[in-house]
Amino acid sequence: MELFVLLCRVTLAGIFAVAGVGKLIDRKGSEKAARDFGVPEKAVGVFATALPLAEIAIATLLLFTQTSWYAGVGGLALLAAFTIGMIYQIAKGNAPDCHCFGQIHSEPVGTMSVVRNVAFASLAAVIVYQGTGGQGLNLATTPWEAGILVLLFVIACGMVGLVSLGLASKSEADTLRRRIEILELASGLESPETFREEVGDPNNGIPIGAPFPDFELESANGRNVRFDHILMNGKPVLFFFASSDCGPCRILYPEMELWAEEFAGQMDIWIVTRGNLQDNLKKFDGKLQSNLLLQKDKEIAMLARSPWTPTALFVNADGRVGSHPAVGDVAIRELVQQIRRGDLKKDLSYFRSGTARVRLPNIGKPVPDFSLPDANGNILKSSDLKGKETVALFLTETCGHCVTVTEELKAWEQNGANENARFVIFSDGELEHFRKFDLASTVVDDPKFAISEKIGMQSAPSAVLINADGVIASEAAVGSPNIWALIGIHSEVESK
Repeated sequence: MELFVLLCRVTLAGIFAVAGVGKLIDRKGSEKAARDFGVPEKAVGVFATALPLAEIAIATLLLFTQTSWYAGVGGLALLAAFTIGMIYQIAKGNAPDCHCFGQIHSEPVGTMSVVRNVAFASLAAVIVYQGTGGQGLNLATTPWEAGILVLLFVIACGMVGLVSLGLASKSEADTLRRRIEILELASGLESPETFREEVGDPNNGIPIGAPFPDFELESANGRNVRFDHILMNGKPVLFFFASSDCGPCRILYPEMELWAEEFAGQMDIWIVTRGNLQDNLKKFDGKLQSNLLLQKDKEIAMLARSPWTPTALFVNADGRVGSHPAVGDVAIRELVQQIRRGDLKKDLSYFRSGTARVRLPNIGKPVPDFSLPDANGNILKSSDLKGKETVALFLTETCGHCVTVTEELKAWEQNGANENARFVIFSDGELEHFRKFDLASTVVDDPKFAISEKIGMQSAPSAVLINADGVIASEAAVGSPNIWALIGIHSEVESK
């Protein structure tokens, strides 16, 4: 047991040392993470310095049995605070970068971040549980040994710092290289208006879970390619939207080729571009040229709500949108990093933008049990939603946009509707209001929108797609264009 406790101490010391040194080296990143987690602006500077120093102090104290219990208490408290902060951000639907280890390793907060912190906290819990007299083997029994141990610890921290500095320098060099390339392109060889990076709003993209718009485009080698042809491979697809006059697209193209090799067999990559064929062949001269699809203008990009270049959009193997639009090279690389960490074989897999304003969706969760009266005096149960895709629609009497959606729904029903989909309207005590529309769709009374909120709907009008198995399959679609997109009715909506 003494050896096990020692291993817990040393492992936890290494974790806190790397975290502390990594944050100290990347001060700007630490300050940004602090802001993203809600630290008041006046306290950001102090927090970004005090936190890594506290982590390094805990790491040092863990090395000695005389102080390791106190360090364990402090480490457990810090990890508990980090975990609570992560859970709070996830509950709000946010995904800030945790910046846990500075430039050495950083990722958007998610379930795996919480699991990792719980694992670290379990090491600290073992140390605390053992009490002051059960701290395992002592690494230093004399002042001389203690001095050697501290020296070795300082050297190790220095090596971690050098690695962190190297990664930071590489990141800065890559950024500088891209800026130089863009400046060279902007000197007259390319149209300046195409040099956009991280423009557009991912919140204006097609809702995650909605079908990607169908299309038929000519490829660079002259064959017609339909969306269902691409899906026949049974793999997810990463679409890149580009153009022949987009400088950043040309800069990003070598990375697209590397990603195609990396994800070969797991995911296909297609480039949807516009402009002259010869210009596109010259710009995208490489291994992905056979996966180059030509638009006449931006017709498919507009339907996909991705009119900016470059933009990446992940689509699941079942043809449903699986990400928010990643606009610009930075956002695209972040999306690819998320895909690396994700499980592409998982049903209903999706990747959210860190700037998404909608809260965390309930995708993959079964519809909560409910039994609600409808406008005809019948009872609708959650089990009744199985067997066919259902759009759970949240409408209110006092919302003008809701009236528009209700009228659109009536027109959709009169025009033959869609036998593969149905709508269920959730409303709070306003059944009489909807009776006058004489809708064929079911309208249920959901007091205080209790069930609506559990399903994932928010604001009005909004909707969530439920698949034939009674499982929530989309994020909340807010507004008429997004609601209709859930059943594949797409309109050209450009983000401003």
